[in-house]
Amino acid sequence: MPFAALAAALLSVVVVVIAFRRLDVARHIATGMEQANTGIGAMFDSTLDDAEKEVRIRKAGLGLLGKLVLTLWWTAVCVLIAAIPLTLAHLTGVATAAEVLAVMFDWRFIVGVTLAAIPAVAIMKRRGDRANATYSRADQALHRFAFSGTGFQQRLADWDRRAFPGRIEAVEDRAPIFIAGLPRAGTTVLLNALHDLPQVATHRYRDMPFVTAPLLWDHVSRPFRLSSETRQRAHGDGIYVGFDSPEAFEEVLWKMFWPEKYNPERIALWQSEDGNEDAEAFFREHFRKIVALRTEGAGRYVSKNNGNIGRLALLPDMFPDSRIVVPVRDPLEHAASLQRQHENFLRQQDDDPFVERYMSDIGHYEFGHLHRPFAFDGFAPDSLDPSQPDYWLHYWIAAYSDVLQKVDRLDIVDSDHLSRHAARDIVAICLRIGLEPGEANLAHHFRPIAPRADRDSYSPGLRARASEVHEQLQAQAIRG
Repeated sequence: MPFAALAAALLSVVVVVIAFRRLDVARHIATGMEQANTGIGAMFDSTLDDAEKEVRIRKAGLGLLGKLVLTLWWTAVCVLIAAIPLTLAHLTGVATAAEVLAVMFDWRFIVGVTLAAIPAVAIMKRRGDRANATYSRADQALHRFAFSGTGFQQRLADWDRRAFPGRIEAVEDRAPIFIAGLPRAGTTVLLNALHDLPQVATHRYRDMPFVTAPLLWDHVSRPFRLSSETRQRAHGDGIYVGFDSPEAFEEVLWKMFWPEKYNPERIALWQSEDGNEDAEAFFREHFRKIVALRTEGAGRYVSKNNGNIGRLALLPDMFPDSRIVVPVRDPLEHAASLQRQHENFLRQQDDDPFVERYMSDIGHYEFGHLHRPFAFDGFAPDSLDPSQPDYWLHYWIAAYSDVLQKVDRLDIVDSDHLSRHAARDIVAICLRIGLEPGEANLAHHFRPIAPRADRDSYSPGLRARASEVHEQLQAQAIRG
């Protein structure tokens, strides 16, 4: 194999890879797949009539055709660019075009390039994972397919039921546990601690993207399952997650049954009269699916869903046997943490548009460009600026004033006290909500958090009101 021809062949491969990445051909392929997913989703969307399905499928088909033309065009451009080293080698007399092509089609060259590409791709992937925690292109395509339409998610749930009726029916309908509160209140660390108990069943990151069909997705994906290597989550808060870590995906179900609540500027509160028998039956069956999957039917469903803070009037009526746990944190530290995460996700969504798509699909509207506050009484977001500290403290006051009005039906957890007295408090919390802590060391999940808030950046009147609400909630908190 002539050295000059080999060098020209390798240079051609390098050039075409660079061109493929620089011209972002993979993006055109991904958007084409999204158009196809949209059309497929419309076909299975039971909420659309035939006329609307036809319109959406035709529109998706035209979009797919356009992306196909673009993909073919840019692929042809990459091939032409790859021919530049070959042409230069031929013109300079270093190696003939025939010699270079002979090398490129030699099985030894093909195998060698393939073997060299494997570690190169792995290195680039690790670098990408460190840069952000978003999906790969293939993962993104699968996600877009799963969330191509609300009706498709409902159809997936039906398929799940038909595929595993025995496993679902064998599970007893036990009292669910809901962990609710504004983000950054300590809901995730509490969920992580309870997740250590063998009787607790939760959603996990593995359940994405087919959230409504956890049994079917587990069965299909098991042969391709990846190891659960952990990494720091996108919040950058020191909490590490992997495929087997618990996570909040239940908001997908709420969006399915109450889409009218999700207004462009804010999210309306659920009231007791918003009860829906079909939704309740769907939720309880979904809870049993998770229990069947995680504990072979012997556990209790635990949900950490920050959005449930907007449903405190409905949850006790919809699930009268449930326990609703609301962690509460120092309001100024909490408000400062909310503002930091809002700014964090603004940057992430600017850097990677899929972050915004992902958060929208799973109903995480807390931060970034998607931020939609709950419409708590007394909170007027239009007159406030999320870039200012008072916005978040005002929001905290409105949210936890609403919690205070419903405190008789809730279990309050003082997150700051829990972080300092975890060994005693976590046992008391478990016993209050009907979980047996046994010998599990749950206390290691909790640690005191150093103060970071600039307390003088908040208006004195808001500080006083927040302190008053906080003290009243602390008086109701579970203590060990």
